[in-house]
Amino acid sequence: MVSYEAERRAIEAAKLTGRLYDDRAITPPLQFRMSRDRHAGMPVLALMYPGLVLARIGDPLEVARTLGAVLPMSREALFEAVRGRIAEALGQLTPGSDTSGTPDQSWYWAAPFLLDRYLTAAENEAFMPRMRRWGGDEDKESSLASHLQYAEAFDESTLGARPADLDVVLTRMAIAGPGVCALRALSRVAGGVESLQDVEIRDAAYRIAQGLRSLFNKPEVIALIRSGEDDFYWRAVLDHSVNGCLQAVLDEYAHVLVESEGLQDAAAHSRAEILAATMVEALSIRSATNTVEQVSVAGADINLEEHRISSHLAARYGRVQSNEQAAQRESTIRTGFNSPFRPFVLASTSVGQEGLDFHTYSHAIVHWNLPSNPVDLEQREGRVHRYKGHAVRKNIADLHGSAALSSETADPWTAMFDAAVDARAGGDTDIKPFWIFTRPGGAVIERYVPALPLSREAQQYRRLLRTVGAYRAVIGQPRQDDLIRYVGEDVDWLRIDLTPPS
Repeated sequence: MVSYEAERRAIEAAKLTGRLYDDRAITPPLQFRMSRDRHAGMPVLALMYPGLVLARIGDPLEVARTLGAVLPMSREALFEAVRGRIAEALGQLTPGSDTSGTPDQSWYWAAPFLLDRYLTAAENEAFMPRMRRWGGDEDKESSLASHLQYAEAFDESTLGARPADLDVVLTRMAIAGPGVCALRALSRVAGGVESLQDVEIRDAAYRIAQGLRSLFNKPEVIALIRSGEDDFYWRAVLDHSVNGCLQAVLDEYAHVLVESEGLQDAAAHSRAEILAATMVEALSIRSATNTVEQVSVAGADINLEEHRISSHLAARYGRVQSNEQAAQRESTIRTGFNSPFRPFVLASTSVGQEGLDFHTYSHAIVHWNLPSNPVDLEQREGRVHRYKGHAVRKNIADLHGSAALSSETADPWTAMFDAAVDARAGGDTDIKPFWIFTRPGGAVIERYVPALPLSREAQQYRRLLRTVGAYRAVIGQPRQDDLIRYVGEDVDWLRIDLTPPS
């Protein structure tokens, strides 16, 4: 029902008032299609393309570092700086066959390829054989393969006048194009700025961008993005990526995955390969279909009419049936929930109560029913209270965000955590900042118990809060509020230093 209501509001926001829930699915707009022998999907390919020139000149962190700006950087200042670089790069290309005629819309997709072709010729030449593979089997011509061939062999002399807003569109593509952002995010954790030109890294970035394309082609996402004013969906996607800070989203996700996937010691190519596969899995998650019954009464008869409702933004976790397909579904749901993408709400049975990590993008838990003992309560909340959890990262970014501009560390999140380690007090251990890092008014682990007043669960909740304090005191890890609730204000005599001798 949460997912259904979210989708209903999305449809309403998009002003699709005549559309019913069970209407025919919206045709995916980001496709590589042919229209009267014309390659109509070239702008889509440009969005997916990990352009080397655009990746270098549109990096928000590098721009802020060069300008001596602080984070968060002014959006206007970022756009102005990148737009100047775009204009300089475009000045090195031929202006077009007819500079005074009707603006040629092909410039929007052609420019990223032309910039790489002429400004990074040697590096781009090495990448071309890999790009050709994106079209699939050479013996089976596909629409994507045809688009790729057209992009590679395109003759720029056939272009007409440049559109007046070409520099503006390319500025947005350099800052937030899916392929460009994926390339920079991988480079930050797989070799630094030097790896931008690496063929394997660029190939992995393209696969992430294809995963993003599948997400942007989902009906519920189309409804959200099309609520804007741009008639061209690919441009609306680009605007959405700018407004949603796609680069920052992917940078954080890449950093989180390196550790959650155990890739700290992996080689750069292996790391990029696994990161791309995990991101694509999270982005390509399929909706689950649930059956609901509508009850209607006609005279003495009660009728049940079945309806199917798909869960997009919220998901069920816990097997209704035990088989290989259900187990695979659980794994995919977990991957999606532990990403910055959908589903955003997870409703779990007790199967998700212990032994699983849900902390990477969640710091709130709702106890629909209360467990009978404090150990189970701690186990539940331990799913979202873990190493480098969501609440910890939010507070780290607020207090040490400026460290992301460090030129010594390619990964901005590694730089921020390093700054937090350097700033901690002499007696602090590694619990801070990696497990616990708070600030006044900052993010905390949120616990919700929807117990009705005077109910049995309201009484049980008060009992649990008291016993949790005792439980945590016994294992030597009391929380301040729980401990004070249990023993009162005088708690110094309970302090035990369990750190190993230095």
